[in-house]
Amino acid sequence: MALRLRNEDDQRFSRLTILVLAAVATVAIVAIFVPLNAIAGLGLVALVWGVYAVARILEMRRQRARESAATNEPDLDALERDPETRLAGAGAFAELLRREIARHARHGTGGALLVVDTRIVNFRPSDEQAEPPSPATHIANVLNTEARATDIVCRLDMTRFAVFLAEATERGAEQFAERVRSRLSAEPFAENADGTGIRVRAWPGWARWEPEMRRPAHYLGAALAQLEEQRAAYDSEYAKYRGDELREAS
Repeated sequence: MALRLRNEDDQRFSRLTILVLAAVATVAIVAIFVPLNAIAGLGLVALVWGVYAVARILEMRRQRARESAATNEPDLDALERDPETRLAGAGAFAELLRREIARHARHGTGGALLVVDTRIVNFRPSDEQAEPPSPATHIANVLNTEARATDIVCRLDMTRFAVFLAEATERGAEQFAERVRSRLSAEPFAENADGTGIRVRAWPGWARWEPEMRRPAHYLGAALAQLEEQRAAYDSEYAKYRGDELREAS
């Protein structure tokens, strides 16, 4: 806030300085040139104030552009937060998605949306632990660690999380998804009563923004469609592996 006020004060000072310079130039022209050549003197006065008018118009356009950009940028501190992870929550996701689409369209940037669906695996109920612990904090920590400062991490619901990847290429989004998937399943996030590890299985899907994705549903739908393709490929590979394993055991 203080920086913004200081910038506004600087802008007002600059405008006042330019106005004073234009007024001084006008007085000098009237005093020096008008007695010698009235037409030339008046022409110079008109030129000075014409330059001033153009400068003010350009400044006003820049100011409107800055205000528009500030309006469309998500204020993360003001967003609804998921109480468990402190990530931007489901209620804020649609607004963030709309603003990301507007930002991509305005600046011609090539961001991407990643959606990760997760499940708990290897949980063994016991008298001491009838329900599995929540992996949400573990998932949020992994996503925040892998994300860059310009990326935005959200929690959509109990099992799904999303990451807005700023300036991401197709290859970059794919690499990010693979890193996240590997890290989430690399080590247990908790233990069963018998000491065995409880893990997270993740299916990531992503989509780069394209100009035809004008609505949040289009952007999210593309990422979810890719997620389902990844899930189907994984399930097919797992079924093949299980089939080989059963044949070897028989």
